[in-house]
Amino acid sequence: MSVGVYINNLLDETNLKYCFPISSEKFFNSYWLSACELLKLRWIPCFGSGIVIYKEDLPEIKAEIDRLKVWARKNLSDTNLKYMIERLNLLDDKLPLAFTREDSSVYIG
Repeated sequence: MSVGVYINNLLDETNLKYCFPISSEKFFNSYWLSACELLKLRWIPCFGSGIVIYKEDLPEIKAEIDRLKVWARKNLSDTNLKYMIERLNLLDDKLPLAFTREDSSVYIG
């Protein structure tokens, strides 16, 4: 299993659905959730079980992504660091694209 982002309602009608992977379930449970617990994050721990987010949630989620990047750089190395930073950057870059329409929602899980 894996954790991914599933976006509906993009602007271009030829791309009404879009998805991208965030993490393998094993890596998410081992590293992301451990970091989230230490950092007392609210949103990102919910990604493992699944959550729908809206545009108004984005600033808090992006702040949590930034905190996870700092944690990863201090606590991970080699392939684990590279994997987590790449996925956090993907999430940071692509998630805002989902909210180009006001009626958009995103499922992460």
